[in-house]
Amino acid sequence: MSLDLMLADGDYDTAVTLMPTTVPPTWSGGAASAFQTSLDSAVLLLGGVSGLLDIAALAVKDLDGASAQCVAVNVDG
Repeated sequence: MSLDLMLADGDYDTAVTLMPTTVPPTWSGGAASAFQTSLDSAVLLLGGVSGLLDIAALAVKDLDGASAQCVAVNVDG
């Protein structure tokens, strides 16, 4: 599970790096405004994903810690 989170974290970093934050200056009109609004929403969404990845990483850490405390019990004697 933690490997999946590491991969997701890497994918997140790539998305942040590649995500444009503004439309090209050569764009104009309603389409440019609409696309800028979409970009603004996507940037906010990416910010939320970062927090969720942090929460998931903490949950995995807690699960790993609890799993380390578990031991097998032989009930056959």
